[in-house]
Amino acid sequence: MFHKLRKKTSLLEKLESHIIAKDGCWLTDLLTLKNGHTQINVEGKMKATHRVAYEIYKGEIPDGMYVLRTCKNPGCINPEHLFLDSSHTATREYEIKPINERLESHIITKDGCWLTNLALSHGYPVLRKTSPGGKGKNLMASRLMYEAHHGQIPEGMLVCHSCDNPTCVNPEHLFLGTHKDNTQDMLRKNREARGDKLPQTKLTSEQVKEIKLLLAEGSLNNGKIGKLFGVTSTTIWDIKNGITWKHI
Repeated sequence: MFHKLRKKTSLLEKLESHIIAKDGCWLTDLLTLKNGHTQINVEGKMKATHRVAYEIYKGEIPDGMYVLRTCKNPGCINPEHLFLDSSHTATREYEIKPINERLESHIITKDGCWLTNLALSHGYPVLRKTSPGGKGKNLMASRLMYEAHHGQIPEGMLVCHSCDNPTCVNPEHLFLGTHKDNTQDMLRKNREARGDKLPQTKLTSEQVKEIKLLLAEGSLNNGKIGKLFGVTSTTIWDIKNGITWKHI
């Protein structure tokens, strides 16, 4: 009994250390999946954070039961927002909300750049949309935000960032441009990778070893690890998948 209590206390401390906001919804800096849910490493296995939180704060989850949220925010682990349900279809109930409302629920800061807790694809936040048939599709959050505040995006146009922050969804930082416009903007701001600006040359072998340890632990997503070492999430993704630094 004492061992179980100590184990539960240790897991509680670990979970609490990852909570970054308790303003209504409790949000974390843990690994975020494409569906908006987060995962935490428990004794070497990745588990759904909201289920772990339920068991810590409310008790054991009976077999066949799902943990749902009254707030419909897939990133939230506030125990007051968690409840049990046996309905399988209820697990996607939050997706019934209008997509712009879902996007707004993922914003965690509006201090200059608007940042989210959404999963990243090539460094850009994406929102998962599931059709009634069960097929999923990732939609770029910046494009959704542009359309919500500025109107329809003409075919072939890109949504660019005046702040040069690909994770930002602040509509005031978003503007339309062609591929040529985007490339010229990159060159004008000297953002193209050349020489010692190549992402892989920013890291040392020791740093890559540290990154691989963090990836193995699974407590931080690619974006968070990238920020720790001053590189993009794409650089971390390349390391994780053996595209670069595979000799380390």
